[in-house]
Amino acid sequence: MGLIQNRLFIILLCFPLFSGCSLWQKWVVGEEKKGRNFYEEKAQKKITKIQSDFDEGQFQKVLNESKEFQTKFPGSRYYLESLFLQARSFAEIGAHEKAISSYRSLIQSQKANSDLMARTLYYSSFSYESMGQTEKVIASLNDAMSYKNSLPERIILAEAPARLAAAYMRVGNTFDAKKYFEQASLGLEQVRRNLGQSGLNQQTPDWYVKTLYFMGDLRPLISQKTYSSNLSSLERSQVYLLKAAEASEEKWSPLAAQRLIQLYLSFWNYVQAYKAPSEVDFALYEREKQKAQWEMTHQLLEVLESLKLARNPKNQEEESVKEIFSFVQSLENQMADFLTQPEKGMGLTPSAKTKSQTQKPVKLPKKENSSKTKESKIKNQRTEKGFLDTKDPNL
Repeated sequence: MGLIQNRLFIILLCFPLFSGCSLWQKWVVGEEKKGRNFYEEKAQKKITKIQSDFDEGQFQKVLNESKEFQTKFPGSRYYLESLFLQARSFAEIGAHEKAISSYRSLIQSQKANSDLMARTLYYSSFSYESMGQTEKVIASLNDAMSYKNSLPERIILAEAPARLAAAYMRVGNTFDAKKYFEQASLGLEQVRRNLGQSGLNQQTPDWYVKTLYFMGDLRPLISQKTYSSNLSSLERSQVYLLKAAEASEEKWSPLAAQRLIQLYLSFWNYVQAYKAPSEVDFALYEREKQKAQWEMTHQLLEVLESLKLARNPKNQEEESVKEIFSFVQSLENQMADFLTQPEKGMGLTPSAKTKSQTQKPVKLPKKENSSKTKESKIKNQRTEKGFLDTKDPNL
């Protein structure tokens, strides 16, 4: 009995101590939770601000802010989102290698949710495209499409298939290119039906025009080997940019017009700066260079003609459309002049000959006999100086 009483006494003595420890632990846990919530609230406010700056196009500011965020909030659940915005900003300023580095860090973390992973894979494809790594473009887009429940419908149905088609065209896989172009066209029609619209009009949502923009937004790395395949991609994709320009949407229509103009300029600038292969004999270099330039110019003119045929006659007064076709007229004139230059070492080109034959001949005044003119001038000079113009009778 005495032993039981002693044990009971010890238990009663220790109870306040144990209960005090339990309360202390609860207090500590509670304070940690409060601290964690406060930490995440600050991080959330900061990432919201970074996203806002990105939406406004302040990409350099986003790069500075995201770097600061990653230093201050390394354990935040928004850390990976800051990496994503950092990568997108690098891409927007043309630093695609740095963008890919950030995208890779995000993927390799293995902590990204499906939504963030899908966005990362999809947007990394733009940087790979700008770097000319077409195989990685294809891989990234296919991986992104495997997250179909995490990407917007417009990307899965239209944007991604259109960009895959262009990529397959660049690597010479015409079978898959055709398949995805058809898929993109059907997808675009489905998106349009979901809008409940029969066509583009003033009420077209901005995201629909944005979809058209990205369907046509090529980033070709042009070379002698890829010139023709890139032109084939442009011929298909330019229709989407033209439709976006015709939609008369405040933001994306002007961007579409500018992008289409930039694409044509990139091809035309390549033609003008083209250099023939170094193995060509020096004596033939200029001639071979010119022949290649003419061939590429003719190809570009054909694609330009297909753009003119795709124009909707009902939208000719839209500012973005007028900007495109004002540029087209100027570019056609430049190319026409280029094609009428004399062939190196061979006189006039067929185009130049045709042009010269259509010009009216200039009539020059009749020239007098040179000997008579000279004799008349001498006679006048003698008369002006007071000499008689007489002949020696002995002659």
